[in-house]
Amino acid sequence: MLILTRQGRYKAYENETMVILMRQGRYKAYENETMLILTRQGRYKAYENETMVILMRQGHYKAYENETMLILTRQGRYKAYENETMVILMRQGRYKAYENETMLILTRQGRYKAYENETM
Repeated sequence: MLILTRQGRYKAYENETMVILMRQGRYKAYENETMLILTRQGRYKAYENETMVILMRQGHYKAYENETMLILTRQGRYKAYENETMVILMRQGRYKAYENETMLILTRQGRYKAYENETM
């Protein structure tokens, strides 16, 4: 799995087949078998869809399903490209997406550090 940590803001805890990302006092992480539901206080609503999680932010995000993956697009900011079994999310000039066989590594310029953990 992939652990994304933001400088001093995110704490990443592993839980068998998923990663729980918690932001200081803003995110609550609930587990649901093989997926992770992240809800932000009063901003995010999380709906489950079999093997994926749909995160919708009020009027900001649109969630489209693509079989075994989730494509999140933010109005005019995110572009979602599919790559077989993963989604590449690129924000205009801010995110760089590097593929690593069966996983996606998202790195934000100097803010995110991505650590791999064996099975991803």
